[in-house]
Amino acid sequence: MKEPSSLASKRLAMVGVSHKAASVELRERLHVGPQLSREIGFRLAGRDGEAVVVSTCNRTELYLAAADVSVATTLALDELVELAGPAVTIGSLPASWSSR
Repeated sequence: MKEPSSLASKRLAMVGVSHKAASVELRERLHVGPQLSREIGFRLAGRDGEAVVVSTCNRTELYLAAADVSVATTLALDELVELAGPAVTIGSLPASWSSR
């Protein structure tokens, strides 16, 4: 297990899809269980970041803490596109994101 890193040098970001913009069919494809949530979280966190995956019937959100939030956001969008399947691209994914 890696040592916790300081959030002082990181920015926070959230990438997600919710019932406000995505169809039930897409939300079902994006739903992830506990094991896959952990796997995605570890992939997104990498060596120096931190990540949490929240997935319910109404939303799937990826919360990230990273030094380079732009790269982290792109990786998170890529994860959502991979979950959604071959018919979905980043441009067609009704995702929202924010960073601080």
